[in-house]
Amino acid sequence: MSADKRPPIISEQQRAVGRQAAVAGRRLRATLKQELRQGRIEFEDILRIARRDDERGRAAIRLRVGEVLLALPGMGPAQAEQLLARTEISGQRRIGQLGERQRERLESGL
Repeated sequence: MSADKRPPIISEQQRAVGRQAAVAGRRLRATLKQELRQGRIEFEDILRIARRDDERGRAAIRLRVGEVLLALPGMGPAQAEQLLARTEISGQRRIGQLGERQRERLESGL
């Protein structure tokens, strides 16, 4: 590697802080999916949360559309795949990558 393509040199303390932040983000995303499974929040709530500028909002925008659909009560893999095909949206896209029309298509498809 050339000198300008090396990863940044960071201290162990900085690495530990980064690890803690990553774990916290994963836990928040897992919590959001669990709340969906339990019916405490709905798909529209995820879209609303993703617009907020707080920790939950930042976690919501990183969720993949396919994961969110599969976390919905009563939504199985076949149904999720059919919905994604009808709306022409990839399940690999993240919630934060969806445009307004795509959000509307998903909401109306549910």
